[in-house]
Amino acid sequence: MTVHDILFLHGDGDCFLEYVQRFGHLYRKDRRIDPVFRELYDRATARFGADAGREGDGAGDQRPRCPVTGTVG
Repeated sequence: MTVHDILFLHGDGDCFLEYVQRFGHLYRKDRRIDPVFRELYDRATARFGADAGREGDGAGDQRPRCPVTGTVG
């Protein structure tokens, strides 16, 4: 996963949360980042919130895997 992956994973809550864990620090207000990336990040944050797709305790979890990382939401 790389920073430009926001271009195609901003619509998937599970993938977006993984992205936030890896690259969220780049979106702090004191950091410079491509305005298109920031807009997609802000929209995804508004859509999915801080817990993007991470409800439940994982026991018996049948949520789909992120197609980018293979992790389960």
